Amino acid sequence: GGGGGGGPRPQGPKKINDKQVFVGGVPNGTTKEDLQQFFTQFGPVENATLMVDRETGRNRGFGFVNFSFMETVDKVLGIQHFELNGKPIEVKKAERRAKPPGQGSQSFMGGGVDSSQQQWPQQQQQQHTGHGHGQQQQQQQ
Repeated sequence: GGGGGGGPRPQGPKKINDKQVFVGGVPNGTTKEDLQQFFTQFGPVENATLMVDRETGRNRGFGFVNFSFMETVDKVLGIQHFELNGKPIEVKKAERRAKPPGQGSQSFMGGGVDSSQQQWPQQQQQQHTGHGHGQQQQQQQ
């Protein structure tokens, strides 16, 4: 009799790395190794990434550093001034989600209004669009 194969291991929900910082103003000619080595003075670094222009291969002046411990991140974020290769660089917490510039968070507001609209029959029709859902599309005049 053959043994059963092991299924995929359950993993927790994938969340962004909280131990990651954004590094901006990285001088030209800096490598990700430089970046990693520079931040190792504050604590163990898991890895560093430098954003590179695909066409020219030059660094775009910013990257990310992943630390092994949250305490290191806190320590680094508490320091105001950094100099890498003689140039000041900017270090801040990596953003959870890059928002397109110029878009506010208005879409999250006024959630209470939507719930009252569910009483309209129109709303329910849209949910079972089996036939004739072409009518739902707006025609341009």
